[in-house]
Amino acid sequence: MLKLDPLNMVFMVVNILVLYALMKKFLFKPLNRVLEERQALTDKVITDAKTAKEEAEKLKDQNEKLLKETEKKQGMILSEAREKASLEYERIVSEAGKKAEEITEDADRDAEKEHERMLEDARKDITDLVVDAGSRISLMKSDPDGDRALYDEFLESLDREENS
Repeated sequence: MLKLDPLNMVFMVVNILVLYALMKKFLFKPLNRVLEERQALTDKVITDAKTAKEEAEKLKDQNEKLLKETEKKQGMILSEAREKASLEYERIVSEAGKKAEEITEDADRDAEKEHERMLEDARKDITDLVVDAGSRISLMKSDPDGDRALYDEFLESLDREENS
């Protein structure tokens, strides 16, 4: 069987302790240092990612706010443009109505002037005819045949003036 020698056991324990000390110094410390560096790097990457995510969320919020403001401004601009267009339409229609009224009034005035001119011309013609007839009557004798001839001549002159 196996013999347990106390001195051998002491050497084994000392060997194990030396081996542990050497492993701790040359294996575990560098390994722990590498693990700590990796942990620090990982923590830094996670912190940077969280910071970037927060900044991205802030930018997203700002963009959404800007988009809402832009949409609001766009709505206001469209509303103002529609209002201006409506006012311009009303102004143009009003001006067109005023011009139409002016044209109608001018036409009415021209028609009235033409009517008055025609009446004046007719009065002059009638006056001329009456004066002409009166002068012929006074020159002619008062005989019934002469009156008849004068009347016929008067009617013929009226027919000639109507035809011309």
